[in-house]
Formats: sequence, C-alpha cells, structure tokens
Amino acid sequence: MLRKLIVSMCVMFVAALSGYSPESIATSKISSVDLHKSDNEPEHDASSANNPFIIASPGVQIGTTAYDVQRWDDGVRVAVDKSGNVHFTYMYYPLSGGAYNSRAVMYNVWLPDKGEFAFKPSVKISGALRAGYPTIGVLSDGRAVIAYHESEIIGVDTSNYCCVTVDEAPILGAFSSKRLQYLAGKEPLWPDIKIGADDVIHIKAHQSVNDYQYDGEETYYCRSTDKGKTFSNWTTITNGTVNQGSITVSPDGKKIAVLYILGYKYPGNDTVYYNFGHYGYRESTDAGKTWGAATIITKDRFPDEAIIDEDFRLWGVYNGMNLTGSYDDKGLLHVIMAEGYISTPDLEHFSWIPRNAIRLVHWASGTKQFSAGVSGRMNVIPTNGGGNPWESPLDSFWGWGYITTPPTGGDADRPYIGCILPVLARWGSKLVCVWQGQTDTLDISAAGYVNMDIFVSVSGDYGNTWRPIEDFDSTDLGTYAAYFTNLTNTHTPDAGPGACSDEASVSIWPIVGTDNILHITYIEDKFAENFVYGDPTQTLNPVMYLKLQLVGIKENPEPQTASIELLEKGVFTGAVTFKINAALTSASLRIFDASGALVETVVSGKVDQGTITWNSSRFPSGVYFYNLKTPSSTSSGRIVVVH
Repeated sequence: MLRKLIVSMCVMFVAALSGYSPESIATSKISSVDLHKSDNEPEHDASSANNPFIIASPGVQIGTTAYDVQRWDDGVRVAVDKSGNVHFTYMYYPLSGGAYNSRAVMYNVWLPDKGEFAFKPSVKISGALRAGYPTIGVLSDGRAVIAYHESEIIGVDTSNYCCVTVDEAPILGAFSSKRLQYLAGKEPLWPDIKIGADDVIHIKAHQSVNDYQYDGEETYYCRSTDKGKTFSNWTTITNGTVNQGSITVSPDGKKIAVLYILGYKYPGNDTVYYNFGHYGYRESTDAGKTWGAATIITKDRFPDEAIIDEDFRLWGVYNGMNLTGSYDDKGLLHVIMAEGYISTPDLEHFSWIPRNAIRLVHWASGTKQFSAGVSGRMNVIPTNGGGNPWESPLDSFWGWGYITTPPTGGDADRPYIGCILPVLARWGSKLVCVWQGQTDTLDISAAGYVNMDIFVSVSGDYGNTWRPIEDFDSTDLGTYAAYFTNLTNTHTPDAGPGACSDEASVSIWPIVGTDNILHITYIEDKFAENFVYGDPTQTLNPVMYLKLQLVGIKENPEPQTASIELLEKGVFTGAVTFKINAALTSASLRIFDASGALVETVVSGKVDQGTITWNSSRFPSGVYFYNLKTPSSTSSGRIVVVH
C-alpha cells in the first residue's frame, strides 16, 4: 500500500531582522546590556522587480546578508538544544559593502515556545576583525559554541586565524572568543565544529596555501575536553587534499570521522589538481585521542589518475563541494558523495566552474558498498554494466549535472542544474540527505544562472535505497521518475536583481529527533549565483529558517498535479497548442510577456484533459511565458513568438 509522509512546513514571514553596523560592537565579548542595541535601521533592497512568478522562499527570516555564499561544505549553521531551542549562526555583510572588516559572524535563537527569536536584531559575536564562514554546535547545558575564522586589518597583518567562541550562559549572547593554534605558512581555515554526547568539542579545518594554487593542502583536527576552555594543538589528518571535507560524530560521541577529498597529480609534476581525485577518511574510536589509518573509499571505483583524451583534455572525477557524512544509530559511518566526469579546456588552464555531469551516491562503512539513487534520476549516468560510471566510454557519457555539458557536443554555456552541496542527517534508523539544485531548465535568472531549490531524499534501509519524503513501499521503487522531494519549489524565471528566489547555502541540523523535525537554514539569494565568484551584482538576501515536521500517516493516492506541454517545438507565428495530461477541477493557464506583465488568461476554472490553444498572432513578436497553476502545483515554460 502506498504510504506518505505529510510535510508540515512552518511557513512564516516576519520582518527583516538585521541591517546593523558590524563595527558598532568592537569587542569579542558582549555584555547583556548591549544585546538589543542597534544604531541602524534594517536595510531594505529597493531593486525588487515586477515578476509574476515570484514565490517567496518558505520559512522564517533570521536576518539579512549580502554575502550569498556562507560555506563550501556541509558545515552546520543550525543546532538544536535539549529544550528544542534552535540556534543559528551566519555570516553578515552589508549591502553597501562597507569597510574591509565589515564581514561579521552573527548569532540568534528561535524559541519555539514563544514563536519568536531571542534577539532582535541578531547578535554579532565576532570582534572588530574581518570574520566569516561560521559553524555551530550546542553543549548539553544549552550553551552555543561557534567556530569561524578571522583576519587582521588589511595591510597590517593579513594572517588568518581559526577562532572558537562559547556563550557564557544558555541563550545569553555574550561570547568569549579563543584563537586556536596558528600554523605559520599554513593557516588552518574554514573550521567545522561537531560536539559529542560527552561534550567534547571537535574541530576540523583545512589548510589555505598559495592563494588557491592547487599544490595540495592539509586537513587538520583539534578538540576541547573542557567545554571550550582549552584546545589541543592541530593534528594533521592527511595531506594532498582539495576543498574542505567533512567531520561527523557518532551518537555516543566515541567515534569521529574526518572525511576529505584527495586530488589527482597534475600530469608531469607533483601539483595536485583541484576537484579531481578520490574520497577518503580517517576515524578515531576514542573521541579524538588517536586516529586510525586512512581509508580510501573510492580506490576500486575511481581511476588513480586523470584521463587525457585524444584532444589532450584532462578528465577526472568531479568531487568539489560534494561530500558529507553521518553515523547511523548503530554507530556505522555513511557517506554521500558526487561522482561524474570533469574536464578542462586543455592541460594548461583550469576552469573554476567546470564542465561536468554528476550524481550523488551513498557508501556505507558496514558493507563497503555503493548505492545510487540518492539524487534519483535528477542525474542520469548510463553505464555499460555494473553501475560504475567509469565503465562508460567518454563518447557515450551524458546526464544532468552541476554543469550540463556532455564530454562530446552540447552547449558549453548552458547553466548548471542538478545537485550540489549535499548534507546528511540521521533520523533514528533512517538517513536523510538534503541538497540544493534544480530540475527546471527554465528557472534561470536574467543573468543566466540557475534559481536553485532545496531537495530531500530519505533512506529507510541504511542507504541501500532512497525515496522521496512520500513514503513509497519498496514495490513502488522504480515506478517513479523522481526519488526525491522538492521542499521549496520556487520559480522565478528571468528574474532580475532583487527578484530571484534562489535557495542557496543550505545547512541542516544533522540529527532528526523523536519529534521528526528537520531543521534547515539557507540564504534566499535574490540574484542567482554568488557575487564572490561570478555575479557582479550584490543584493540584500534574507537568511531563512525552514522547519519541516515529518508525520507518517496513510493517505489516498496522489493529489491532482498540473502537467502541461507544447505539442510543437520551435518558434510560433499563430496558434500555440498545449496538451493537458489530466482533467483538473480547478486550474488557470495564463500568459505573461518578458517584462512580467500578464498578457492573457487563456482558461480559468475546470480544465478538461486534451488540448488548449492560444492565439499568439494578436501579440507582438517576443518571448512569452505560460503558467498552468492548480491548488497543488505549478508548471511553466517559455514560448518564442515571431511574426
């Protein structure tokens, strides 16, 4: 019997809660008297465009930031204490840009009993220096612990330092910051924090060297056994790594795993090539005191070196920004990673946003087996057998991925869709994977970047099979095209600055408790793609909290969904015919022009299965959008009219 899980979203819209000056508090310790003081009014983004497809991203707004990239890994920015209070951290940056040191680390707490935030506005917990990329955990007594890195004033001391700061009392907002060991010439950055059941604080960091010149970096670990009063020196977990990796702690706090991404050696020298290579980890079984030998997860799955094709292009496994891990309720490690091809234009150049096609796969330490289907058929990788993508010759490889350009042919400028930045959580005996991506090829901003949504997939058998939030029986698997659920499903095609609904920088609390609540925080990027590496237009972006309560009940079959397609492709000069897949008791089909203005309502009310025609000859040549909406879903697409 088909069973489902009702997803009850806490969809609340509250006033923006930030816009204060990060320089207004210059110390790293804040007194309770200062918590609610702010000399500035909240910032407002006046650039919102008129767009009929705007659907506000769901959740509660924590604050705002112009820094739309919070981290490049699965670092946690939302944590839940034993009382159910939800703690947040995020990186703030003013829309105006401000001084070099304007970037700051913020903190707030959602109080579910009161239905409000503890601080209005959020509390700045970093000092006077430039700070960012925070992660958060909570001690058993309810005090938040936040890790981040900071740098001195530019031109004086540009060194970077890892910091950990602990609240003086639960939800007080008065933090004292400590710098961790400084390694000259290596500078551990991007600290990622996890706290065990024994209150041991575990920190993973990644070396920053040579301004991203891909010569191999080190991954580090340190810990505190006295609730943040003191920390050990760094232990080098491995070298030759690329990107930040991941850290996870078992439910009993005894096992710690640091996961990392190894790079391929560049042909002809010892340089490690960024985002190519194997996945590996090291594990401690005594809460971080000692560490076991390295395990290379993909040693029998991926080649040990990059492939050079007949055109002298370099091919390898794309693995950047796509690694996450979690222990299950039995203390066994599970890993979600990306696999797929990546190429460079030639052997002398590197493309920051590579051409590739990827999918998310699962690996379990208990079985040492891989299972596909985490991201369902969002990414399809055909094989010649055995389920190994490397068994496919380069000339037959294809699929949706981070950038949808196949190795042969295809449009090199096509925007990326698919899946990226997975984060894994345990849910009793289940596993939950959340990621950001897109399946709608039309949901592209005016700048040509994808407006991403948030997706989730659940496994009830320790990662062997994956399904949507809708709880299909095993007999139903294989029947449905999608093995995941779109949690946000916002569509803002061709939206300009201030009008996009791009759910990015997704983070979750990696434990779904007995209340069956999944806690998510993300950035509602108002102009898709990050301004750090591509988008020159900054917007003031809401920092959001999305709460999903998953309650299992029996339910009737699928509700009505809107499905529409054009009978003909290409440009249109007159009649445009749509095919409706099923009768709909209540629906509307509307046409909009490129400016977002409503052109015509083709039909509204009951819609029969069959075809509907719109006469485009009565309107000027140009790009138009159709939008079919029912109470449960929306479908849209693009029409080009030429006379």
